[in-house]
Amino acid sequence: MLSEYGLIVRSYREGMLKGKTVVIGFPGMALVGKVAADTLAEKLGMEPVARMYTFYGPGSVAVDKGILKPAEITILSSPRHTLAVVTSGFQPPDEQGQNRVAHGLLDYLSYAGAREVIAAAAYVNPQPSEERKVFVAASSKPLLDALARHGDIEMEGAISGLNGLVPGLAPIYGMDGGVVLGETGEIYVAGGIVDYRAAAAVARAIAAYAGLELDLADLLEQASRVEEQIRASIAAAAREEKEKEQGKGEGGPVTYM
Repeated sequence: MLSEYGLIVRSYREGMLKGKTVVIGFPGMALVGKVAADTLAEKLGMEPVARMYTFYGPGSVAVDKGILKPAEITILSSPRHTLAVVTSGFQPPDEQGQNRVAHGLLDYLSYAGAREVIAAAAYVNPQPSEERKVFVAASSKPLLDALARHGDIEMEGAISGLNGLVPGLAPIYGMDGGVVLGETGEIYVAGGIVDYRAAAAVARAIAAYAGLELDLADLLEQASRVEEQIRASIAAAAREEKEKEQGKGEGGPVTYM
């Protein structure tokens, strides 16, 4: 138990993180990081090797067919690959909780022998390109150069939440840290819409960094369906607005009683 960080750790398999690149993917803007991390875990056949429970989680538990399921941070790995994944369905709501969880998680990963951490995240652009750009940042120049070979742009600015804190604090615990950010649009963030295309771009870049190729056709199909729904919603809103304007020009709609 990492009580000083407000974390309780339940380990299932020891030695499964030693020397590995750990991909961090907590829920954030357009769920890009979360979906990218989940995709890597699924495509690479990873299984849970540890679970964490924090004092800074949500003040409720989920119920699935009558079974109580407290919020957890899950660490997944596979003996067949050099990547591991950390993901969760939540982030602590305040900065104190985020910092405590970040330090506790890094303390555990360092103890378990992880080599480096790379977070998956989102970069918001008002007009994202159809083929999503990938932005990169890192705690060291060598890692930045390595990630930049699979990204488009070295990022400037700030990265909020655990997807920024964990890699940013990683050097304190003897590990390099990096972030791979997928370009997403404001419409996704404002509408709470998952950007599967951005998540696919991030997953592909991280896999390429690890020397892996992934079949992401299913993720891109989901992206196409979401984009079609967005276009249909925009078109419907435009028609409604046009009808309102026409109604005003004709003296407004007639109301019968």
